[in-house]
This record gives sequence, structure tokens and C-alpha cells, in this order.
Amino acid sequence: MRAWGETWLKTPKDGRTVDFIHRQCGKPAGLGTVCESCGQVLKRADLSGSFNPTFQAERDARLAAFKASR
Repeated sequence: MRAWGETWLKTPKDGRTVDFIHRQCGKPAGLGTVCESCGQVLKRADLSGSFNPTFQAERDARLAAFKASR
């Protein structure tokens, strides 16, 4: 599902919503079930992620709007 959303719901210039790093090799994990950098099978526990700054700002704004509406 993530790969589909990253491919079809945004333009390439938007970048990925979340950047996952494969902890074993320290490089980008990509969108598949194997690391695009080293080829090892990925497990969630082997990944660390961070939001793309653009999407983090959007998420923060949505949260603030939600809290303000309560």
C-alpha cells in the first residue's frame, strides 16, 4: 500500500512521505520488501523512519487545526 501511495498520490518532486533507513546497512530501504541498497529482506524492526519536512509540516498543521476545533 505504501508503494502505491508514494507512486500514485504525489509527484516525484514531492519526495517520499516517510524516509526509511535500513538499520543493518545504514542506507535508504526503498519501497519494497527488500532493501533497495543492500538487497536484504526487510522487517519493520530493522527500519528507522523520519517524515519528509514538507509532510511533517502538513501533519503538524492538521494536528493543530484538530486541537483548535475541540
